[in-house]
Amino acid sequence: RVSFFSSLKFQLNKWSIYRFISKNSERNINKFQKPFLFYAIPLEPEFSVQARCKEFNDQKAIIKLLALNMPAGYEVIIKEHSDVGRRSKNFYLELLKFPNIRMAHPSIRGIDLVKQARAVASMAGTVSLEASIMGKRVVEFSLHSSFSFLNNVYTIKDISNIKSIIGKVM
Repeated sequence: RVSFFSSLKFQLNKWSIYRFISKNSERNINKFQKPFLFYAIPLEPEFSVQARCKEFNDQKAIIKLLALNMPAGYEVIIKEHSDVGRRSKNFYLELLKFPNIRMAHPSIRGIDLVKQARAVASMAGTVSLEASIMGKRVVEFSLHSSFSFLNNVYTIKDISNIKSIIGKVM
């Protein structure tokens, strides 16, 4: 059972992180002018992360790899799960230091970002299926995905091949 003070501390942190995200994210989807790869940050703990993505479960490292391997003139748009407050402020600060990483506000629907994105990256979430159905290319960081058999899903099996896969999908 969670104590009152632990619950209060979590709620205050959640409020603080939401304020930070609100100040450092874009609320208007039309302001994403450059072609982009969309990465939906899943809630953790989550079955798709801890069970299906055992080999690649460091989301901050994955997002950095995507940004470092993105062609010039392209961006990585990240969007936090709507249940904010489970990550530290430093998680976002470190990512937003990259000039080609931008954050979408949690109020923007993920499906709208998928529609506008050039491609989608995911650990193994339903965003992969949604993007595949729309004909978008998907980069998955999971060796145990339910969607890896689809033609437009590119599975990262080894980080040494990420640059060539990003080149294909973008």
